[in-house]
Formats: sequence, C-alpha cells, structure tokens
Amino acid sequence: MIVSLVYQVARKPLSAPTVLLRRDTSKDAKLLVLSKGPVRYEPTDRFWFASGSARTRSMPAPGRKR
Repeated sequence: MIVSLVYQVARKPLSAPTVLLRRDTSKDAKLLVLSKGPVRYEPTDRFWFASGSARTRSMPAPGRKR
C-alpha cells in the first residue's frame, strides 16, 4: 500500500511534462501525415502490417480473461 501511494505521488508530477511535450509532438506528427497526401505501401510494408495485426488479434483484450 505504501509503495502504491509513493508511486501515485511520484507519477503525477513526472507525467505533467510528458503531456506538455506530447502536445507539440502530436501536432507535428499530424501536420507531417496530412501534408504528405496518400501513402503508397510496398508489399513488404503490407507484410509487416499484417503480421502486427495478427499478433494483436491473438492478444486478450484488457480486462478480459481467456
């Protein structure tokens, strides 16, 4: 219980700079994606997307037991 309390108290101040930095980064990422236009994927890209998708489908959903 003490460890949980210490974790919660330490986590809040340390997460504030992360949120502030993430805002600018997410804006930059959005602009970069929108400025490029449509993306043309190579066959190897499609392979990696398919393998990642299959891997996440085999994982249980959060909060659910298999």
